Amino acid sequence: MEGRTEWLHLPDGSVMPHIVVPMPEDGSCLFHALTYLMTDLTDTVTAYQIRSAIVSYVVTNWDHLEVYTCDENGATYPNAEVYSCAMLNVSTYGSVSELIAAGAIYPFIFEVYERNTLRGSFGDSGEIKRMRFRGSFLNGHFDVLLRLDGLHFVDDDE
Repeated sequence: MEGRTEWLHLPDGSVMPHIVVPMPEDGSCLFHALTYLMTDLTDTVTAYQIRSAIVSYVVTNWDHLEVYTCDENGATYPNAEVYSCAMLNVSTYGSVSELIAAGAIYPFIFEVYERNTLRGSFGDSGEIKRMRFRGSFLNGHFDVLLRLDGLHFVDDDE
């Protein structure tokens, strides 16, 4: 899958090629993707630091973000303590609440694409960082999408 190109339908109506950078399929794919997008690193220590900061933000803002949390059964977590214990486990996947938190904490706009179409945007300002989501809601996977700048087509008749 490495090196695969996908053509994204951007919000402005344009279509732009992006290369897929696969993330590990270990339950931490969202945090690996965020780490790669923000630091160009793929190490698990940095991914866990980002996970911890995001979990802390969700716990601090529990009244607002509780409804966006999602456990392994698709239900919201019953309280911030149960959420925190589960989410600090490196194999627990992230969902919308973690994307909202990432958009609030970090100076980027995180866009999530599914089947080349924008499904969600998180954050208010900053450089746009893109991820691909594939699979089902309860068993999905995030990969990084990197824009291919300067790509143009050459007319064979010239």
